[in-house]
Amino acid sequence: TLVIYGCTIDYALNYNALANSDDGTCQVEGCTDSIYVEYDINANIEDGSCLVIAILGCTNNIYLEYFPPANLDDGSCITLIVEGCTDPDYLEYTTEANLDDGSCVTVAVVGCTNPNFLEFDPEATIDNNLCLTPLVLGCTDISFVEYNIDANVDDGSCTTSVVMGCTNNIYLEYWSYDPLLFSISNIDPIPNTDDGSCTFIILEGCTDENFVQYNANANVNDNSCEDLIVFGCTDVLAFNFDSLANIDNGLCEPVLIGCMDENYLEFNSNINTEDNSMCLTEVVSGCNDEDAINYNPESNTHDGSCFYYLAQITYEGFADGIIAFNSNVNELGMGSDYSVLWDFGDGSFSNDYNPTYTYLENGLVEVFLTVSNGLIQVVDSLEIDIINLVVGIDELESNRKVISIQYFDLMGREVYDNNIIQYQIYIQKICYDDGSHAFVKNLKLN
Repeated sequence: TLVIYGCTIDYALNYNALANSDDGTCQVEGCTDSIYVEYDINANIEDGSCLVIAILGCTNNIYLEYFPPANLDDGSCITLIVEGCTDPDYLEYTTEANLDDGSCVTVAVVGCTNPNFLEFDPEATIDNNLCLTPLVLGCTDISFVEYNIDANVDDGSCTTSVVMGCTNNIYLEYWSYDPLLFSISNIDPIPNTDDGSCTFIILEGCTDENFVQYNANANVNDNSCEDLIVFGCTDVLAFNFDSLANIDNGLCEPVLIGCMDENYLEFNSNINTEDNSMCLTEVVSGCNDEDAINYNPESNTHDGSCFYYLAQITYEGFADGIIAFNSNVNELGMGSDYSVLWDFGDGSFSNDYNPTYTYLENGLVEVFLTVSNGLIQVVDSLEIDIINLVVGIDELESNRKVISIQYFDLMGREVYDNNIIQYQIYIQKICYDDGSHAFVKNLKLN
């Protein structure tokens, strides 16, 4: 396109209709003072048209910025007018209102306005979005069974007080329990809130150990005890079978048949069932030792009555020829009424029962003891080798040798070595190779 320079303002004095590019040469008549309403920004030739002084502002009354005195709009009209209550302290307050129209009537109370929430404020007129806790009606007292842990508003439903305890009736702790009678009864008040104390499950049964039906595990008596325990032998084949027994006592005895008569040799103390046909030989008690004085050839049962002497000399020698004699009379044979006569072998005599005699000379003497009870006369003799301390050493020599030693108890019964008891007194019979013998009373020490 061809550029044509010239004045392009159509009301200029020198307007060029052909020009398409203004060259700043326009001559325009008008008000050239900008403080007047008539001011023309393009005017460069004052023509006296400046009449009304300009007042800038919003000249449109539908805008909040409207300025009535303004006669020249300055582009400040921005906010369209919205009438309403502009005071936030009133319920009628409208956030969009920018021009109060006098509609603010009700003062605003901020709070939860929903009655279904715990935070509800009946005075509130403006909800503050703080309705957080929904209402849950129920019993709010923990000491009542009806207590609802989720309830936050009590509705008067708390009626049953809490009773702590075991609430399961299959346990002993649920009941009032008597451990002596093994019985249960209702507890008052009955627990309605379990406290974890249920421990022992009820096991009914017979709790009396004196009955057959006794159950050691039972803790509540159910009156099933019927048969009283009777201990005894329950083996029908046993000797001591007890038809009334219902619990075996482990003492059953086998049947042993034999002779139960103590007057027969065949008697057996272990027999429990008598058969007299097995009693064959009558007992004949007595001394059955042929060496005893009172030997009874008819005896078949030894009764311990054997004695082996009626009178027996024993002695104990001391220094200086002193000899203590003992007559050792067996009263089983001689009785208690008897007399004695001692012949000491040197011409001296004595009637003492147990004399002590002093020999004046050394040598071998034969001592005689005669015992008589008026019916029986018994003579015993004993050779004694008298040794006095004042004699020479050659007189002490003796060629006799001991060939045997026997022991007898004070009753005259021979006692064998394996039956000798320490610290008991025995009569010691010493036999020599020349046929002589001596009797000595000793205390056996080992």
